[in-house]
Order: sequence, then C-alpha cells, then structure tokens
Amino acid sequence: MKTLYDHRLKELAFASTDPYQLIKGFGVPVSTAAAWTKNKPRKVVTFENLDVSKTELIKDINKLQLECKQLTALLELYKSINDIFGFSIKWQRLPSAADKELVLKMIKKTASITGLKKSLATISLSSSRYHSWVKRDLSCNLNDYKTCPKFNPMKLTAAELTKMKDFVTSADYAHYPLTTLAKKIKRSGQLICSPSTWSRMVKRHGWKRPRRRVYPTKPKIGVRANAPNEIWHVDVTEVNLLEGGKAYVQSVVDNYSRYTIAWKVSEHKTGCQTKDLLLEALEKASNSNPKILPEVFVDGGSENFNQFVSKLVNLGKLTLTNAQIDVKFSNSIIEANFRSLKYNCLYNVPLQNINTVRQLTDFYYSEQNSKMPHSAFKGATPEEMYRGLWSEEIAAELKEKSRAAIKNRISFHQSLNCNKCLS
Repeated sequence: MKTLYDHRLKELAFASTDPYQLIKGFGVPVSTAAAWTKNKPRKVVTFENLDVSKTELIKDINKLQLECKQLTALLELYKSINDIFGFSIKWQRLPSAADKELVLKMIKKTASITGLKKSLATISLSSSRYHSWVKRDLSCNLNDYKTCPKFNPMKLTAAELTKMKDFVTSADYAHYPLTTLAKKIKRSGQLICSPSTWSRMVKRHGWKRPRRRVYPTKPKIGVRANAPNEIWHVDVTEVNLLEGGKAYVQSVVDNYSRYTIAWKVSEHKTGCQTKDLLLEALEKASNSNPKILPEVFVDGGSENFNQFVSKLVNLGKLTLTNAQIDVKFSNSIIEANFRSLKYNCLYNVPLQNINTVRQLTDFYYSEQNSKMPHSAFKGATPEEMYRGLWSEEIAAELKEKSRAAIKNRISFHQSLNCNKCLS
C-alpha cells in the first residue's frame, strides 16, 4: 500500500539542506527524502486551518467545544420548557408559582454556561418578565424597604432622595431647567446621578417646581366656523426637489370640516395662480351651496394681496382677512394640513421632480378628504363633515362598539385566575 505524506513535510524537505535530519522523527525513508529535495513540491489545495500552529489549533478546539456545550445547554433548556409546558411562554401566562420556580431554576442552570441573555432569548422570555419573577421570590426583613435593596443596589438612598427633593422644590433653583439643575448639582458633588434619574424621580413622587405662571397663555383654540364654506384658509408651502429647484403646493382648506377643497402644485407662486385656485374652490363649493360668501384667511404675501385676488373681492365672491393682522388668530389649520402632507407622504418618497410631488399630493389629499377620519370629529372624515353625511347615529354606533369592546376585554381578563388569586 502506498504511503501518503503530509504536503508540509515535502515543502520542508525541499527547502532544507539536510532534509533527512529535519524529518527524521516522521519515519520517512532516506530515498524518499532525497527525492523530495530534487523535485519541487506540487501545489496543494488544503483547508487554511491546517497551516496554523498547534497553539492556535488548541484555541480553536476549545472555542468549538465551548460553543457545542452552550448549544447543548440551550437545546436542553428549550426541550425542557417545550416538554413541560408544550408551548412558547412568550405570550402565555404561568399563574402557578411552582411553574415559575421551575422555569427560573432551568434558566439559572443554563445561564451559568451561556449567559442570561441567550437563555432568555431561546425560550422567548423577556428580561423584564424574568426579573419580575425573581423579584417576587426575594424576601427582605428590612421594614423601611418595599423590596430587597440588594436586588437593585444602584438605587438612590433615602438621604439622596431627600436632597433631590430639596433641590427640585427650592425657590433658589426655580429658574433652572431640570436637566441643567441635575448637571449643576452633579458638578458641585452634592448629588451624583443622571438627569434621567432626576426626571424619573420627579415624575414618580409628584414633586412640583416652585413656579407660578402669571404671563397670559396663548389661545389654543383659533377661529372656528359654524358651517361649511363659512371660513376658508389659503396658503402655500415649498418642497425641495432632488433634481434642483422647488415645487410649491398651494391649497384651500375649509375651516369647519378641514376638507381640502382645491389644491395646485406649480413651479412658482403668483397672484394669478391664487386667483385661479380660489375660482376652482368657489366652483366646487357652489355645487352644494350657490349662495356662499367665504371669509378667506391668508398670510400677508404678494401671492395673496394683489390685483388678481382683489378683483374677486370687488366682485363680491369672497372677503379677504389677513391672519394675525386683521385678527389675532393664525392660519394654523392649513399649516397643520401642510405638515401632515409633508411628514406622512412627501418626505417618505424621493421627490425627483415636480410631477412626483403633484402625483403624491393628489393621492394624499384624496385619501385625507374621503378615507382618513379626522381627530377633531370623533371618527368622521372631512368629506363627511363638509357634505353633511355624518350623523349622531353613526357617532352613537361607534360609542356602542367601544363599550362592547371594553366589556369583552374586562370579561377576558377577569376569567383568568390562579390558585392563590383572591379577587
């Protein structure tokens, strides 16, 4: 039978001046070694790990053995949970304390080999749920602590909490924002903890800053119409294009229903375009109510105050009101309309050119008008409010569905119990 030798022996022999002495301990005949010195070794395709040193091979073996041990432990944990409970415990309850204790023991055993994070991920158990179970099993004989302080040794002490409360409620620091106050006290060394901890403690204990506002607040409710087509809002917003340049979106929004009556996307903003847009809105609105005279709220721009729009005012088709100049209210309704258009639609798509903006704007306003319920109308869409299609019966039906869903939810949770539940 022909003897096969490692290719590395041949390479050593070819490179050595005394090959036999070099490979003496490998049982290679002298004639074979001499032949190796004369003939250049052929190229051999081999696994690269065969060329590493013995130390590196041992390291790799130990690493693989550890991985095998960890995988075996995880597999045993998974099989044990599945054999005992027959399901994944991620979305299931374990009301029995004995079951929880059994799961905790198996996790503890596996975690000593693989680590806690991998063990919990294998059985789809969240870390918060695991620690909640562990915390329940801890008992503490300290009367002034609700839970064992050793379980959460990083928590603030009672003295530190007292200090924090004094700083938060002190009039000397009333003008400090909470984050700034936390950093100042930390620099002084009086209390070392993060601003997020300050915020959490203030919220948990309900501490109040010694501040009392005397400056009058800004009105939160602007001008409100009592019927469709009574008040309109007109404005224009710009959008940057990837090809360069800008696209201008101009629209007319009804105050009462938030219905976008007309809109236009163009490369420029001019007074003539505002006039055309208003005429389009007047034509659409006159189909349902021919005798309308809307009060149009606009910002003080040249696209709104010009000879073209003034002609419409002089003809008695509408009245023009400059927001925050003629009245104290702003044009916030249409600003909110543009914000919704941009952040819910336009900004989520590459805007290559003006045609893309035009198509997306047409799509979004059509959806917003007829399919998207507005938060101000308890489930009604702007079109239903604008055309008078919404009724109290529909609103009452929605309320009844909500009550039924709450009852079903309560009955489901009340049907769940454990052996120790007293409720």
